[in-house]
Amino acid sequence: MKNFWKFRDGKHIRYIQLPKLSDATMIVAFEGWNDAGSAASLALAVLRNQWKSVKIAEVDSEEFFNFTEQRPEMYFSSENRRYISWPKTTISLASSEKSPGDVIFVYGAEPQLKWKTYSSNLYKLAKKLNCRRAIFLGSHLADITHDVPVQIAVSGDITPMGIGSKPVVSGYEGPIGILSALQTEFENHNVLTGSIWAGVPNYSESTSPKAALALVLSVNEILKGTVSTVELERLSKEYETRMTNMVDSDELLATYVSYVSERNEIDTLMSGSGEVIQEIEDFLRKEESN
Repeated sequence: MKNFWKFRDGKHIRYIQLPKLSDATMIVAFEGWNDAGSAASLALAVLRNQWKSVKIAEVDSEEFFNFTEQRPEMYFSSENRRYISWPKTTISLASSEKSPGDVIFVYGAEPQLKWKTYSSNLYKLAKKLNCRRAIFLGSHLADITHDVPVQIAVSGDITPMGIGSKPVVSGYEGPIGILSALQTEFENHNVLTGSIWAGVPNYSESTSPKAALALVLSVNEILKGTVSTVELERLSKEYETRMTNMVDSDELLATYVSYVSERNEIDTLMSGSGEVIQEIEDFLRKEESN
């Protein structure tokens, strides 16, 4: 039977069970603004599936969503009865042989309301579950091309410095999303954190398995779990082929991609790897002004 655990500030999390853990890692990704090309949510789904996570709790959506912006959806059950799927945050636990110890996954639609309260509540849950570290996954649109290695930007104490080309360390200042609010809340309570963002071409298909693959590899570089990337690698190759065909069939797009490629080569020579940080800054400021 489901129970309720009440936070001191009066907010609620509905839980099935809250296990006693000693050294857990929390990994967070949201659909929406922080999830260009659905890369962050896909990466988390791959890790949840391979590490066999089991749902242990969910955050009450009533407090943190504007339902006129994030609409609930109506469905019919197998008994032909109506039911409503409400946007929510789900918390699941992986503790299989393949997972790197106990891993708490936090995922769902990005909350729109009461970010400070939401961040405080999620930290309190992490503390109750003895999470010693937290990793936040995001993806952003950028002026990059689909046929080069995925650009990874990192911040915080935990960084995947051993994957491919060295990730760019972010010194970003400016408008933020929920991931930054959460990371700051955890840092303020002396929890080790890492933020990992993958760049996605701004002409990309709606889903970028290539960027998701880069995030999966980044997380596994840090945590040293057992992850098979065969399927993501196959999807990434197919994605890159489709993107190349799309560019080749569109003269205007081909011109743009050629321009971006040449400009990035020049920028790399002149300023090293700082371009990805500028792309994130431009992306966040553009969203703030909309």
